[in-house]
Amino acid sequence: MRTSINQNRIPLSLPELRNLGTILRILLLVNAVVMIAAFVREERGAAISDAWVQMSAVVEPHLLCELLILYLLAPWLERAPYAIGASSVMAVTLAVGLGINTALAALIPDMTTGAMLRHVMFSLLIAGVPAGPDPAAFPVQQHYRGIVVDAQRTAARGNRPRRPRGSFPRSDAG
Repeated sequence: MRTSINQNRIPLSLPELRNLGTILRILLLVNAVVMIAAFVREERGAAISDAWVQMSAVVEPHLLCELLILYLLAPWLERAPYAIGASSVMAVTLAVGLGINTALAALIPDMTTGAMLRHVMFSLLIAGVPAGPDPAAFPVQQHYRGIVVDAQRTAARGNRPRRPRGSFPRSDAG
């Protein structure tokens, strides 16, 4: 797609991983997907909450451990190009998933290799969504008194948006 005059393409970037809003968004997204999986897994309404608690017990340690590691790696990930940062997030997801599953297999003898691989693949699938581009990296259109203003261009100019002819405030309004 061609760009308009005076518009530059904004490169993709990872979400700011030290922002509490981003962390909350990741936590809510993962827990929502676990809740959907519990709905799909159980036919009875009464068993959905039990299935969700059991599934969350497996997912939450992985999620919290990964969020801690990503929080610590955030300064490096912010400086890295998008492709390297997204690949690093996936590598951390894989490493944490294998580590957590190995620890769980030592504690829970019922843990099979198939369950471990399913958990790791599920976590890689979920990690691809939060590792996606930051919504703030795209131009946001604001409607201001019927005028469409490109918010990022206005912020870059450092001044208020220009008004079209004929829309100046009236001096006789009282």
